[in-house]
Amino acid sequence: MNVILLAICNNPPIFDVVSKYNIFPHANVIEHNYDIIRTEYLRYENLYQQTIQCTFNQTPAFKIGAKRDNDQCWRMIMLKKTGKFTSEALNNFSITCKICDHPLVHNAFFSILDPKVNIPSHIGYYKGYLRYHLGVIIPEENGKMPYIDVGGQRYFWQNGAGVLFDDMYYHFVENPTNQRRVVLYIDIIRPLDGVIGSLNRFTIGCIERNPFVKYFISRQHQQKRLT
Repeated sequence: MNVILLAICNNPPIFDVVSKYNIFPHANVIEHNYDIIRTEYLRYENLYQQTIQCTFNQTPAFKIGAKRDNDQCWRMIMLKKTGKFTSEALNNFSITCKICDHPLVHNAFFSILDPKVNIPSHIGYYKGYLRYHLGVIIPEENGKMPYIDVGGQRYFWQNGAGVLFDDMYYHFVENPTNQRRVVLYIDIIRPLDGVIGSLNRFTIGCIERNPFVKYFISRQHQQKRLT
């Protein structure tokens, strides 16, 4: 299925604003509710900041080089996985979950990148997804801001702004500041019509049940500390 989608989906690494809303109109709803999403996140962080684990503690294959450093890492708070909200998310992020309750939103989580941490260049595993990021807490220090580079196109996150991109291009992330960067990270099912759309959803189900693919996915994001 990947071969078919790679052949028929000739899109740029990062979609422009018009294309973003055409492909994923629900982005309008998400961005309109930015203040609510940010408020729910900050309330949770104020109560449970020490419990937000590094991804290498949640998934051992995620790591920062050869070291595991709980002070500088990539963290996540899972909201929706394979189309289902977690009980913790429903209890702590009830409004955000309602906002993410959309048929194209397959996975959703808060992605938290600690100060001076990057995620080196890597490529996605399936063309049938697109990635959407909403800037929730985006620091700026001396003109430096966190960014993602997708296929050579660099995007600096902005508070309350969303970006849609195709992670089947090589991409990397960097937070050069001394503050945490937080985005709402969403996997959307690439909207496709007819038989191709049905095959895409079937393939996604097969991927999620395949233990070998799960292992590959867990090895995607090798985090490093900036020097």
